[in-house]
Amino acid sequence: MESLKKNKILLIALVIVVAAALFYFFVLREEEPLIVSDISSPSDILGQDLVNELNRLKSLRNINTSLFASPLFVGLQDDTVPVQPKPIGRSNPFLPL
Repeated sequence: MESLKKNKILLIALVIVVAAALFYFFVLREEEPLIVSDISSPSDILGQDLVNELNRLKSLRNINTSLFASPLFVGLQDDTVPVQPKPIGRSNPFLPL
């Protein structure tokens, strides 16, 4: 009977310790942010992307377009071969033959 009492007390103590640990980890502990960032707001990121794209487009104004007026470019010919239409297979390929 004595060993049963000792085991009950040990089991109850173990359950209390586990419950206290779970309570601490899920309730009392401060949550750390998943992502740490030095940017003050998401709108800064979106605005910076827009500014970068606008700067890239402004740099395209200075392209030398004399190439398109040269006789070599004007004399280029298109030698592509047209693709012939192929017959379509079965409407449901999973039906038995």
